Amino acid sequence: MKNRQNKKSLAPSNQSNLTSLCFKQLYLAGFAFSLMTLPVLAQDRAPTESEVLESSETAREESIDETTEATSDDSVSEEMPDETAEQEVPDEVPEGEQEEPGPPLLSNEFSIFYQTTYQKFSQNEFAVSDWRENQLRATGQVLFNSEWLLSGSILGSRSELDLPNFNSNPVFSFDSFGAEVTASYVWSQSPRLEIASGLSYLYYHYTPDNLDQSNQPIPYTNSALDYEYTSHGPGLYSIASYKVVDKLTLLANLGLYPYVFNGVEKGAAIPYSGLGRGQIQIRYNIVNGFLVNGFVNQDLWFGSYSQSNTTLGIGLTLVPDQISSQ
Repeated sequence: MKNRQNKKSLAPSNQSNLTSLCFKQLYLAGFAFSLMTLPVLAQDRAPTESEVLESSETAREESIDETTEATSDDSVSEEMPDETAEQEVPDEVPEGEQEEPGPPLLSNEFSIFYQTTYQKFSQNEFAVSDWRENQLRATGQVLFNSEWLLSGSILGSRSELDLPNFNSNPVFSFDSFGAEVTASYVWSQSPRLEIASGLSYLYYHYTPDNLDQSNQPIPYTNSALDYEYTSHGPGLYSIASYKVVDKLTLLANLGLYPYVFNGVEKGAAIPYSGLGRGQIQIRYNIVNGFLVNGFVNQDLWFGSYSQSNTTLGIGLTLVPDQISSQ
């Protein structure tokens, strides 16, 4: 009987222990589940105001950094332009159409001319005209720094004077010598046209052979032609060269001497005279560096006397630059 009662008293105690053990296991399982779901809940929850401000500040700083980097990249690209973009590739020109630059039209050269002049002279009531043949003239010019042109020329001749009212002609002979020096600036340069302008200085000396036994001039004409005299003075000068075709060139020059000083020996003074002159020259390149020339030149003296000199001539020109460019 006691054993049966003890067994009955032990049964409720075991049941209560089992129940408490189950609650403990459920509690532990719930705690573990809450630990596992806590990060997910933390991600799903709405951010607080401080977190929103902090994230916006961080985004604004990142935007400023990106803008600064983009600006610096643009400035570097502006300071260091693309060299390949600046280098333009020239269009290819067929070999037959390529034109190589030649020597300048106004360049170093030396010329010699044979010429004849038709001269008309008048002073007071005296006038005479005749041909002056067998004149020689030499010219040369040098180009400095492709801009400055220095040139010079000399002319010498011996002629005879025929007078209409004399039975024996020529009445006398005379020698003449002329020189001119110019300095010009080449202000227009192109493959076909070059122009230079500057200053010049003229010198002319006239010596008649009409002295008597006492070494005094005989006044056959009662003009400046009876006396030895010298004329010189400064002037203005301009020259232009135009290339018509490959071998043919036109050359023109103008000179003006508004006041020429005159010195007369053993005769009356020449108060005043001036000179205007112009020349047109045709030049043909027979071979590189050698040109044959034909020209016409007009001189007009004015003032105390009037004199017109119309000159025709031919010559040969040597151009060293064309020879060296071969």
